[in-house]
Amino acid sequence: MVQVPEAGTINDANELIGKRVVTSFTGLAKEYFAEREKLAGVEVGTTQIKYVGGSVEAACALGVADGIVDLVGTTPRRSCRGNWLTCD
Repeated sequence: MVQVPEAGTINDANELIGKRVVTSFTGLAKEYFAEREKLAGVEVGTTQIKYVGGSVEAACALGVADGIVDLVGTTPRRSCRGNWLTCD
């Protein structure tokens, strides 16, 4: 799941191309954004994917990321709202 701050200006995962994304799942995130970069005609690897362990959802509030990639349980929308995030 790709998540961004609810109060932010990003409304689609494609808007994170070329921006800072953090995750505990760098392989999955790199594959996901590589496909989106190809479709957008952007050089693969343009999106900055960085590893963060622990509370990944705090990265945006701390200013170290524009979005995150995280795996969630069976109720992602509820979890995201609780963390002030929207989901894709």
